[in-house]
Amino acid sequence: MSRAIAFSSYGDPDVLHLIDVPEPHPGTGEVRVHVRAAGVQPFDCAFRRGDLQRLLAARFPQMLGNDFAGVVDEVGDGVTTASAGDHVVGFCTRAAYAEHLVVPAAQVVARPPSLPWDAAGGLSASGQTAYSALRDLGVGPGDTLLVHAAAGGVGSVAVQLAREWGAQVIGTASEPNHDFLRSLGARPVSYGPGLAERVRAVAPEGITVALDCIGGEAVPISIELAGGPERVGTIADRGAVATYGVRRPGGERSAQNLAELVRLHTAGRLRLTVQAAIPLARAAMPTARSRPATSGARWSSSPEPPAVAGAWREGSVEADGPVVVQHPAGVVGDLPRVAVGVDEDAGVAAPDGGRAPSADRRPCVGRSLQDLVDGGR
Repeated sequence: MSRAIAFSSYGDPDVLHLIDVPEPHPGTGEVRVHVRAAGVQPFDCAFRRGDLQRLLAARFPQMLGNDFAGVVDEVGDGVTTASAGDHVVGFCTRAAYAEHLVVPAAQVVARPPSLPWDAAGGLSASGQTAYSALRDLGVGPGDTLLVHAAAGGVGSVAVQLAREWGAQVIGTASEPNHDFLRSLGARPVSYGPGLAERVRAVAPEGITVALDCIGGEAVPISIELAGGPERVGTIADRGAVATYGVRRPGGERSAQNLAELVRLHTAGRLRLTVQAAIPLARAAMPTARSRPATSGARWSSSPEPPAVAGAWREGSVEADGPVVVQHPAGVVGDLPRVAVGVDEDAGVAAPDGGRAPSADRRPCVGRSLQDLVDGGR
């Protein structure tokens, strides 16, 4: 048997519990991964609470987790891109809070030694969301990009990718996060009344493209500043797509995009921050704490003995058993309002309409980023 974190009813983080599950084995084209770290993302919090029931119903006992890092320990027939013992980073669908998982070999890429386990475990969801969104919006040299909630997990990666691709970046965040944004190469502005005027003051040349990661007033303000909805995208306000005609950027997750994010980190051009590293058996802790005291900061719990064997220390993972990690969602104050479709606890969109993907029991079939972010297709 293997072990995993699951929940058998909707509710607060204390509904999460360890369960025994049959040990999985790979089929043709698949690999089994002994998980070392799994990302805690806002989707997990919303799904666990039941916010997504009308679009994506849980099947109890329901597992969680869509991104992970670990060691390949079994390889199915026909796999030529991975071998037992390989360290990998990957993505799955509601299966990562586990000691073992099985995924198609096409959903993992190599993890270099320079990429810590904890950062690797939470890279795919935030990183691929940002990467896909900016590609869909055509961000590149000559652009001035406005990123709303720029200090969060998706926003902070988007800032860095846009700078890497030759764009100037303006980022909205609460005041305590401004130095963090400057360190990433963005010009920060604060939330609240007068936002459009503050953006114009720091970017008198105007903005050419905008990515909304928070919802609410961000979309109409972005349209005003960009001169139209054509290059305004939101990952946080599904209703704004129909209301304002803005774009809903995203796309299929891919090993190619994930490998590029890993390459940028290895080259020192992508900075990844981790909020916490918690042993698997105590996974309720990071899902309960959705906003750190300082954006980009790490936090740790008391070093009581974990139920899953292994040890960990703040800033990295050293464990025999899997550890769940959480990437930053910004500080308190980064979410000054609750708009329709916005998940106030986790800081990203909960769905406000649309069709849910199939909640099949085969957990690791690759689906689009938007399926994970807002439960729709």
